[in-house]
Parts: sequence; C-alpha cells; structure tokens
Amino acid sequence: MLSENDSKRIQSIIDVVMKVARGDNSVQAPMSDKYDQIDALAMGVNMMIDDLAVKEETDKENEHIKKLNAELEIAKQKAEESDRLKMAFLANMSHEIRTPMNGILGFADILKNNILSGEQQKEYIEIIEKSGNRLLDIINDIVDISRIEANIISPNITRVNINEQLDHLYLFFKQEAEEKQLSFLLNKGLAEEFASTYTDSGKLYAILTNLVKNAIKYTKAGIIEFGYTLTNGFGSPELKFYVSDTGIGIPSQEVNSVFDRFTRSKEVEKNALEGTGLGLAISKAYVELLHGKIWVESTKGSGSVFYFTLPYLNAEQVASSATVRPKTDEVKEKVDTFKVMVVEDDPTSEQLLKLLLQKLTTNLIFARNGKEAIELFKNNPDTSLILMDISLPVMTGDKAIKEIRKINTEVPIIAQTAFGLEGDRQKFIDVGATDYLKKPIIKDELTKMVKKYTRSVSVQG
Repeated sequence: MLSENDSKRIQSIIDVVMKVARGDNSVQAPMSDKYDQIDALAMGVNMMIDDLAVKEETDKENEHIKKLNAELEIAKQKAEESDRLKMAFLANMSHEIRTPMNGILGFADILKNNILSGEQQKEYIEIIEKSGNRLLDIINDIVDISRIEANIISPNITRVNINEQLDHLYLFFKQEAEEKQLSFLLNKGLAEEFASTYTDSGKLYAILTNLVKNAIKYTKAGIIEFGYTLTNGFGSPELKFYVSDTGIGIPSQEVNSVFDRFTRSKEVEKNALEGTGLGLAISKAYVELLHGKIWVESTKGSGSVFYFTLPYLNAEQVASSATVRPKTDEVKEKVDTFKVMVVEDDPTSEQLLKLLLQKLTTNLIFARNGKEAIELFKNNPDTSLILMDISLPVMTGDKAIKEIRKINTEVPIIAQTAFGLEGDRQKFIDVGATDYLKKPIIKDELTKMVKKYTRSVSVQG
C-alpha cells in the first residue's frame, strides 16, 4: 500500500502529465530528495517535457524559416518580374525612340540631298513634324514617370471650366478620329454655369488626353465617347469622367495590371501598336494626387470603358486654400517694333527664335552667354523683353538674371530652357525671371507670351 504522502506525489505527477497533454510545456513534476521510484518517474516525465519543449521550439524555428523562405521566394519572383518588365520597357523605349528618329533623320537627309517637288517637300516635312511630335510625347512620358517615381509632383489648383477643356479635347482629336472613320462623341454632364471646379487643369488635361488618345489608337471601327456626369460619392459631389471605345479590349487577367508602370497589354504587343506603356500609370498617379480614383471595365475584343472621379469643388470650398493661383489673362495686342533680346548659345535655337520673333518685331538683339547679355542690356536700356536661356557658357542664365535685376527690376525676363521638371518655373521666378517657357519652343506659346509682356508698351505706342 502507498502512503498518503506517496499518493499525493503520484497525483502531482499525474496533474503535470495532464497539463502537458493540454499543451502546457512550462510545468515540471515535483521531486523529493529521496530519489525513489516515484522521483525516477517524475524525472522521466520532466525529461519528456524538456524534449517536447525543445521540439516545440525547433518546430517554431522551422516554421519561421519556412515563412522566411517563402517570403524570399516571393521577393525574388517580384524582383525578377520587375527586372523583366524594366528590360521589356527599355527595349520598347529603344524601339519607340528610334522609330521617330528614323523618320526625322531619314527624311531630313532626303530633303537635303534630293531635288524634290513642292508637294514632296511638304509631305516629307509633315512626316518629320509628326515624328518630332511623337518623340516629344515619349520624352514627356519619361519625364512624367520619373517625377512620379521620385515623388516630386504636386497639384497646381486653379479654377477650371470642365466643358471648355472637353471642347478643346474634342476639337483636338476630332480629325484623327474621323481619319479612322470613327464616330466621335462628347457628353458634357453640366450646364455651362455649373461646369467650373477647382482642380489641376494641366493634370486633368493630361489624364483625359492619355485616355482619349489610347481609345483612338486601340479602336479600328465603331464609336468613341467621352464625357462626365455629376455623382454623389460618399456624401460629397464628384465628377465621374469616362472614355469608352469599341476597340481591342483588355483580357480579364490583365485588367488589374493595366495601370502598373512598365506594363503593356499583350493585346497591344500582338497588334504591334506604338506607345510607351506609361500613359495609364501616369494617369493613375495624377488621379490619386487629385484625390480621385481610376478603374476600367473591359472585355477582350469588345472595347473598354475607363472611369475616373475627381472632387467637385465650388469657390466656397477652396476659398481658404493657399494653393489656388489665378489664371493669367491672355493679351492680344500686336507687337511690331519693340526691342527683344534673345540670349541663346545654341545656334539652331537662336535661328528658330529669330524666325519666330521676326513676325512679331523687327527689333531683335542677340547674346550668346550671360556676361554678353548683361553688357548688351547696359547698352540697350530700352529693351522691352528678354528671352533668357538658362544653360549658358561663361555665366549661366539664372546668374545673369540676378545681375540684370540689379540694373532694372521692371523689364520682363522670360526663362526659356530645356529644364522641364515640376517646380522649375517657380525656381526661375525666384531668381528674378518674370515667366518661363519650356523647350521645345512652340510658336503659339511664344507668341502669346511676347504679346502678354509687351502689352503696356503696345498701349503706349
């Protein structure tokens, strides 16, 4: 017979075994200093508990290692996919850049080395111009996606008439749509008196341009329609824009990735359609920057509808916003004899500006670097306008602007430069420039700016 004390000791061991059976490996069977058979049993139970604890810890470590290996494998696959996409993107970029360059250089060589009829010359010049515009689109896409990658984009909020923007887009793309014999429709969701909101005009225009351009590009026959409606999004009014087409459509497995950077649809590749594959990624970034969302509904072979929303803001909602900047009025006075200084070190750019400005004024003077510009201005204090390149030898344009401002604080100085990142305009204005023109110089933009900053002289004259 067991004594009462031994029975209690055995019961304690049984209690420990029951706890271990329930998963508690932190317990230990009690032992006495007798080291009898009951103590031997307790020691065996404790050794079993220690082994179970070690096994449990090992199992946890193995699970952790398995999880880490799985995460590493996923990361490896993502890195490989990213590398694959970027290599495909670079290969596509090489093709996209070389194709218009081939048109520019090839037809320029033909024009230079062949005697051609006037009609042939016009045709080849139009090809060069079209190729140049295509190349400029590619450069703009690369610059935009670089700014997005570097997180250096910010909204420039102004009052925008939505109907005016859509009318402009309609006229801009109408001829291209008609050349493909597509029905081209516009739906304006608000009457003119309600069609204004506060948003970033340039980014809204870029989003719509990308979507309409894609719709025309990927549609061989049928209808393209774009427009907007006013909806109620989570209690706040929203503008819901859409661009629909009857084009090639998007396979269901690609719908969720069409807005990814460096991604092109296999349908696009199969149809050998030109493009960088960046337009939708840029559009998505701009929509989100403006506190909206973008999505697509599409079926392969049956067309697509792209949607995006933006807040509908009235004047009261943005009155206190420091980011609202008033639009500048355009000026239409003629310019004919005002003195304009052109500071440009590139002979080709100088020749282009000379040709464009000769239609506005007969009084042009030229400098090739910042120091020449300062001396020329000292000798020509009656200069009405300065077009200042920024990247100049001897003395850069921004330094020359600062020095000229010490002499004259009123003369309009337009920084004209190939620097085109967001924030550059404000940077040049901060050093003393009056305004900013981005290269390549567009005739209409240059004309408007010259007229704008010489209007007071025009009135006096």
